[in-house]
Amino acid sequence: MIETAARAFPLNQLLPLCLLVFVDAMGFAMIVPILASNPLSENPLLQSVLYGLAVGIYPLATFFAAPLLGILSDRKGRLPIMLLCGAGLIASYAAIAVGFEVGSPTLVILGRLVGGLTAATQALALAALSDLGDRGSKDARINLGLLSSSLGFVLGPVLSGVLAQIGESARFDRIAPLVALMAIAAATMAWLAASYRDRGAPERVEDNPLDFLGSVRELRLAVASPVLRRLSTVFLLQQLAWGGFFFFVATFLIDRFAMSNYGVSYFMGVLGIGFCLSFAVVTPLLRKLFPAYPVALGSMMVTTVCITAAAVGSTVAWEWLLAIPISTGVAVAYGAVISLLTDQADGNEGGILGVTASINALAFGLTSLAGGVIAGGDAVGPIVFAAVLMAASTLLLTGLRTQRD
Repeated sequence: MIETAARAFPLNQLLPLCLLVFVDAMGFAMIVPILASNPLSENPLLQSVLYGLAVGIYPLATFFAAPLLGILSDRKGRLPIMLLCGAGLIASYAAIAVGFEVGSPTLVILGRLVGGLTAATQALALAALSDLGDRGSKDARINLGLLSSSLGFVLGPVLSGVLAQIGESARFDRIAPLVALMAIAAATMAWLAASYRDRGAPERVEDNPLDFLGSVRELRLAVASPVLRRLSTVFLLQQLAWGGFFFFVATFLIDRFAMSNYGVSYFMGVLGIGFCLSFAVVTPLLRKLFPAYPVALGSMMVTTVCITAAAVGSTVAWEWLLAIPISTGVAVAYGAVISLLTDQADGNEGGILGVTASINALAFGLTSLAGGVIAGGDAVGPIVFAAVLMAASTLLLTGLRTQRD
């Protein structure tokens, strides 16, 4: 894959873009165990609410800001907006680190807000990879970027756990991963600034105005037909369920099994392995054998059962055993439902994919805020909530079968 992509464009331009995608994914994955392992309040109820706010404000800010940054990158060029997003990423983790050190929940939440407002890094880097070189190697370049994202999602939590263990004796365990991430991000941005050159003049499209409500307006496509409306609701419930599990499984493991902060980090890394298995092996194999509908329905059923089993589990070994089936099932279902949505796109696949991105960000934000309230000091609540939502999504998809026949 690298050889195919490199034939069309020099590695000194490909690699910093891939590293930028890697750093973005690594930071997104590692922040959950860090926030879960470092309470922002000694009051259990207030801690649940603050954790939900700290986690949820990031995707909600992304929901509103990402379309603006995409339009700005068309007008001003990819590089300046990527550098802006990179600076936002560094500022975000710096504020979180300082917030932990001085005991300020406000700074931590502000850091998450800044990160969310500048969180178009991965999308812009993938767009830049698409811009480079000829059409014949475009898929190889984009796949290289997606592989970088998957690796970041796996290695981010693992690196966080290793650094937390190393820094534990020096009481540096809370911020060591954040400091390392800032250093890697700064080096990546310097490399990118020195090597990347925008191709051609930026697009100055007058009918693409800056629109803070762009993601909201995109959602209109989700109700363009009864089938799209049903599928979009299935996808929304599915993502609400996954957000509830992904963002709160760390607090669940700490609360029920007294798992260490680096143990939680390694657990999140195992979830990332499930994603890689899904995209690399399971999904391609299933899609060769079955259409998208049975793949989506079957994987959602499996995921519902596994999340329910995790909620009632009594041993930490049981939770480790379920990690890969849950993340693999979620990833398979995600891809299959998106395939069902694009099948209904009627030539507007790009618009439908934009809708799924908006739904994903909105769902992650809403489920995080709601999960913090639902937890109420009891970390199993959001996991049960995730199982109920996944079951509802599965039932709704089952109902679509009658409509399709």
